Amino acid sequence: MSVFRDMVQAVKAANMDKQHIVCCLVGPAGIGKTAAVKEAASEMALEGRATGKVVTIIASQILPNEVSGITMPVVENKSMEIFDHYRLSSLQDGDVLFFDELLEADQLVLSACLTLIESRELMSGRKLPDVQIVAATNPTIQPNMLKENIRQRFVWRSFGIDPEGTRQYIEKAYGFDVGKEIADKLVSTGNEYNILTPRSLTKMAGWMASSRNEWEADEVAIAINNSWNNQLGSKLRARWAKHYLDPETQVRNALKQAAAELDVEVDFENDTLADLISVLSALPEWATIQEQLENTQLQEDDEVVTF
Repeated sequence: MSVFRDMVQAVKAANMDKQHIVCCLVGPAGIGKTAAVKEAASEMALEGRATGKVVTIIASQILPNEVSGITMPVVENKSMEIFDHYRLSSLQDGDVLFFDELLEADQLVLSACLTLIESRELMSGRKLPDVQIVAATNPTIQPNMLKENIRQRFVWRSFGIDPEGTRQYIEKAYGFDVGKEIADKLVSTGNEYNILTPRSLTKMAGWMASSRNEWEADEVAIAINNSWNNQLGSKLRARWAKHYLDPETQVRNALKQAAAELDVEVDFENDTLADLISVLSALPEWATIQEQLENTQLQEDDEVVTF
């Protein structure tokens, strides 16, 4: 099982006793902790166990009152009342409340989060709906540095880098395989400004995938090489070209661009090329699409092919 699927399963298993079990996914940045929580919520929604909605609170970027609420004057009653934050007050039964970057939070924020997790009650006195609470954190603090009352609030699961999983994710997201050679060099930390983590490699692959032609790919490759002081850009460019210069891929891209310009919706990811052409040729816009394709050239083994 991949690291990503393992994280998804951990969240889904905790849902079976969501009033008492709060799992915390521990792992380096970029391994897909947030994506795993969202995927678990989606799968549980299909199984009838959740709504599929994930309310995310990035603990390292908020103030304590965004969890505990804030006291405000009420003129009509001539009193002070506690108002809950809208993200918490919007929760419904079956939602997932996700505390990300938990241990990177300020101590007051962390205390507010822990109180909410333990009591399942907002400071206003309003009970939390029947939600599942999940947390995630980077391994920035050693377990023995945490107070026992914090450790006992969660079921902790540690995950490492998954080169093959990262490789598969990039191919699914951007359409080309970065290759085993690059994926095997992934690390979780380092002393340089640029560190080849799963997150940074995904960004570099996305940058390369944004290239619309070989000339733009060359520019991106040079920029990546210069930033990383190695040949990462050139290697990504070679992997990108292997896919981009595939004739079927070029036909798909040309069809996709033509359909997008005409605001025609077709499933380009799952349909075969024959299915795509069959669907598009039945549309009134097909004549216009054909005109655009006639001006499109394919590159194949140093030969230019036109439709």
